[in-house]
Amino acid sequence: YRDRLRVEMRERRLATTRCHMLSETADVFDILIRAPHDSHQLRKLLDFSPSHLVVCAYLLSKYTLRWQFCRVAALLCNRAHLNSMREVVNPAKDHKLYTVARRHGIEPEGFELVCRRLR
Repeated sequence: YRDRLRVEMRERRLATTRCHMLSETADVFDILIRAPHDSHQLRKLLDFSPSHLVVCAYLLSKYTLRWQFCRVAALLCNRAHLNSMREVVNPAKDHKLYTVARRHGIEPEGFELVCRRLR
């Protein structure tokens, strides 16, 4: 997590547009929030401020869209038990889609093909 945090902080410093800055800030928040849940203490989270609302809204939207994307892809692959599909992986990364498909008993190549068409 420390290495990932360094990379994201560097990308945040190099961001040139507001949208890119928001995206990189959200990635930093994501690492800081997730690290303690995986037993890694990086640093104390910042005290909440109103500007964090925008980042939190961005994260919520990002993961909700990824969750919905995976559910739609599973539905198109005739996966009957959609309630078990709770994945929020980046749909642009085929290797992650392959892992999701295997985890849920979906034929991986077909799932990747459906995801490519949805993108």
